[in-house]
Amino acid sequence: MYEEYWGLNTLPFENVPDPRFLYRSSQHEEALMRLLYATKSQKGAVMLTGEIGCGKVLTTQVSN
Repeated sequence: MYEEYWGLNTLPFENVPDPRFLYRSSQHEEALMRLLYATKSQKGAVMLTGEIGCGKVLTTQVSN
């Protein structure tokens, strides 16, 4: 329905985040580097916080 009306190639509202739409800002890069540091250093726990829709899930998917 949406694709035809708006001329889209993919569904606009999916339940699963799509890494193709991640905008890698400097804040996203810093979050990714901190996650990678924490996992490579075998830290006990890591917490990534941020506003709704800021890309937390996509950032963690990219780091896997």
